[in-house]
Order: sequence, then structure tokens, then C-alpha cells
Amino acid sequence: MATNLKNLTDLLISNFVGYRGGSLLILADEPTLEIAGSIADSANAVAIETEKNIEVINIDKYRAGQPLTELHAELREELLAKLQGPDELHNTVLYIMQSLDGETAMRLSLVELAGEKGKIGGLPNCTVDVLEAGFNPQNRPRFSGELHDFLLQVTEIELTCDRGSKVTALLDHNEYDLVNSNGVLVPGKYANPIPAEVFAHPADVEGILVISGSYGPLMGFAPFVGNYRALMEALDKTPITWKISEGKITDVSCDNNEIQDFVRREVFEKDAEHGMKIGEFGMPANLYVLSREITGNLMIDEKGRVHLANGHGYQKRTRCKYDTTVHGDGLIANASLRAVNLEKQFMENNRYTTGVFKTL
Repeated sequence: MATNLKNLTDLLISNFVGYRGGSLLILADEPTLEIAGSIADSANAVAIETEKNIEVINIDKYRAGQPLTELHAELREELLAKLQGPDELHNTVLYIMQSLDGETAMRLSLVELAGEKGKIGGLPNCTVDVLEAGFNPQNRPRFSGELHDFLLQVTEIELTCDRGSKVTALLDHNEYDLVNSNGVLVPGKYANPIPAEVFAHPADVEGILVISGSYGPLMGFAPFVGNYRALMEALDKTPITWKISEGKITDVSCDNNEIQDFVRREVFEKDAEHGMKIGEFGMPANLYVLSREITGNLMIDEKGRVHLANGHGYQKRTRCKYDTTVHGDGLIANASLRAVNLEKQFMENNRYTTGVFKTL
């Protein structure tokens, strides 16, 4: 595994992080320290003349056995001390630690701090499987660009699935920016270095959404931390259902009461003003991940499954008009998509339509 891991982190550093010297701070925890060490080794092997400052920070020393509900003052000071000056080309923060319940506000503060100093990338819950899937040669990097260009023509999408979803989403490209998240880190804007997806902040959403693939915040919920297959199996057996009207979730139901109570807190209680709003409509663009089974780890599954998220709408990238620390991606295991205004079915049972896209 060591050789394969080294090859994967070499690719991550050269093609997506784009490390060219300066400060690279890798935030990890105990389960992700081996991967963090390999990322650091790959960065140290880059042949450049610019001075390097590469360091792995074990965030568990700040957690002290509890989730960080905010950016720890000492961690903030450590980051600022090691990101000397606003050097957008050479300062990079990459976090790969497990995502624990209650840490969303901390991660958003981290993104804001690091974005002001340079580049910020997030690979929460990173595993070797995530890297292998994300950088598999069967993926076609150009597809995300073609999907983005196609969706710029789309103003109304109908989403259905075999578990009962029926959702209509409106896209307003004059009001909100459509984002091609191709994995490449750029200064000042958060990105997930795993390619790829295209996402939008929808102008309106109506209908019923059945989430049977994954729900991001549940990965930090005690029964499922580090056991993503259990999460996948639980949602396959007892999916989450959202009723959505005028872009807001009006009801959450699930036959598993523990999951239902958790999701209701995420949607209705953590931010009573914005938590129930649909912040993101995401369409997958990693063709390899599209072709394989769901793993339960949202970090990679979202690159191969349609997903809608409550809360945060990536304000700096989409021009969403509100901000919140809540964000919960809900994955649809087997979606179909139709561009209503173009009268084109462009996805059928989680497969994009070959007659619509040339790069398939």
C-alpha cells in the first residue's frame, strides 16, 4: 500500500494542490496521519528552488477528546505564525482529518483564515480509497468542463429516482454562478482537491427528495464515525425524506428515529434562519466514481452521485445571498435528471446520456 499511497499523494501535490514551495500545512488526526505524512513526503520531493515549509499538524492535540466547535485559539495562532504574510502563491492549508459532529463552524473559520493567506483545500475523512477513486485513470478530466457548459443552458432541472424522489430545481445563471469544481486549488477560494463536480445554488426547489446514499453530517455522528459502510446500509434500509417548498425543507422523516432526530436538528435547529434552505445542487463529474458502488464516504461518493445540501451555499463561489455554518449533503443513490427547458434527459439511473455529451 505504501508505494500506491506515495503515487497517489504525488499526483495530489503536483496536479491539484500545485505546491511550488512556501508553507504547506497539513491538518490531520490520528486516523489520517499516515496519509498526511505521505503528502508531506510528496511535497518535499518537489524539485524547486523556493524555500519549503512543510508541516503536519495533528489536530487531536487541540480536540482533547472532544469535537472542536470553533477554531481553537492556539491552533489559530499556530496557523497564523506559520502562514507568514499574504503569499497567495505559496501558502497552502490542506485539511484531511475526520469530520466530527459539531465541527462545521470550526472548518468554515479555518477556510476563511487560510483563504485570506493563500490556498485552502479540504479532504475531510480522507482514506487511501478516497485517493484511489478520485485519481483513477478511468476518469476523464475534461468532462466536468463539458457538463458545466451544458448546464449553463439549463434553467430548470427535474430530478427523479427509484426510491421516490421527484424534485424540480430552477437555475438562475444571471443571479448565481455555476461552479466547475475540478479539484485544482486557487488562492482565496476553498476547493476539494478530488475531481470533480459541477454545483449551483438553486434559485428555487420544490418536491420530495429521498436520500438513500449518504448524509454528510451523519459521518460525524457517533454510530457511524469511521464506519461509513454502516451509514450506507442504514440509509439504504431507512432513507431520509425531505419535503421541500420554495427552496426550503419543510419536513424531515426517516423510519430510524435516531437518524430522523439527528437530521431534524441539522436542518431546523442549528440555524433556524438558514439551515432548512437548499444551498447546493451538485452534479457529479468523476466518471470513475459514477461507475462504482457507493462507499458511504461522502468525500468520494459526492463526485459520483447527484446531491442536494441544506444550509451553506458557498457564498464566495456561487454568490448565494446568505451565510451559515450548517451544510449537509444528501446523496441520491440512483438519480435521473432532465433539462426541462431543453427537453433533454441528460442522466438516467446515474449514467449520463451519451447522446448529450461528447466526452463520454
